[in-house]
Amino acid sequence: MTSDQKFGKAINILSFMNSKEIVVDDSELDKIFGHPEIQDRKVVIMSIIGAFRGGKSFFLDYCLRFLYAHFPSINNPWEETQCIFETNDSWMGESDEPLTGFSWRSGTKRDTTGIIMWNDVFLHTLDRTGEKIAIFVMDTQGLFDNESTPADNSRIFALGNLISSIQLLNLMNRAQEDHFQYLQFATEFAKFAGSSMIEKPFQNLTFLIRDWNNDDEYSYGTAGGNKYIKEVLSPNNCNNQELQSVRETIFECFNKIECCLLPYPGKIVASRKNYDGRWSEMNEEFSQPKFPGHPAFMSSLSRVT
Repeated sequence: MTSDQKFGKAINILSFMNSKEIVVDDSELDKIFGHPEIQDRKVVIMSIIGAFRGGKSFFLDYCLRFLYAHFPSINNPWEETQCIFETNDSWMGESDEPLTGFSWRSGTKRDTTGIIMWNDVFLHTLDRTGEKIAIFVMDTQGLFDNESTPADNSRIFALGNLISSIQLLNLMNRAQEDHFQYLQFATEFAKFAGSSMIEKPFQNLTFLIRDWNNDDEYSYGTAGGNKYIKEVLSPNNCNNQELQSVRETIFECFNKIECCLLPYPGKIVASRKNYDGRWSEMNEEFSQPKFPGHPAFMSSLSRVT
């Protein structure tokens, strides 16, 4: 049994019953957010969103392994330290250890439905201020499958952005213009909801680009990713006024925008139906403990906290 199974489990906190009804599990939310250990802490919620069958839950489960190796939690208490970036190279676990946590599977059918939250909360004290924070991890239903309506997709996207401190936008191969246009559409609601606020309605957005194959131009990780996204999102690189407007809207909605480029994890990971998540069967460049994309959210987390 792995550490994530011992200390927590994934809880469905929000479900879409039909095209008009959203059901929130108030009881589970009260258990998670009402715990005495987090009453006086500021909340940081890290969430992932993107098209279905894109490996979102798989990635989050390795994020959980990283968090359990570097942070105490409510169900796994140990002395709370102030430095979160002293890397523990053993955080990935044993090479043949199956991956557990949020439900995931290989194949073509969607696995996650609604909005799911890990019910164990990670605890940290900030080095520079001594302020205490609580870190939550959240998964979301995959977008654009053959069971979700456009309204469902928009609601999932908008709710994920509104709830999250750190939003990972999971994309395959590259960031495309239709991604930016849909992001603009989904964030317009937040601009309306936060129209009376001085600050931007959303906090941190990280483009998590999977199976990146142009590492000779933009290197893997956040260094190459930030250079790439800065270039493709720059309004100055667009001659079309509509495309410029899309980019301006995105920048108006988020306090910080970053990008992380991840390599292809390997044929076994991508295509074997009974693959269980062990990193011994990944391509070596994807499974390196010090690889800068594992986990991509740590750079964003340092800025939020």
